[in-house]
Amino acid sequence: MQRLRQAWIGWRIRRTTLFMERERTLHHMHMAQLRAELDALHARMADALLDQINARMAQEQRRPS
Repeated sequence: MQRLRQAWIGWRIRRTTLFMERERTLHHMHMAQLRAELDALHARMADALLDQINARMAQEQRRPS
């Protein structure tokens, strides 16, 4: 009976470890995707800000002094 219990516990530990490794891998993949999306958003925001600055500068240059 003791061996059966130890075997069952060992099986549960291996199964739980495998599950945790899969979850960790999925978490890392998801975080990488989120980082890439955030980087892309930052790039778009920076481009939009530069466009606004350039438009204002061009507008000011067109104004008569």
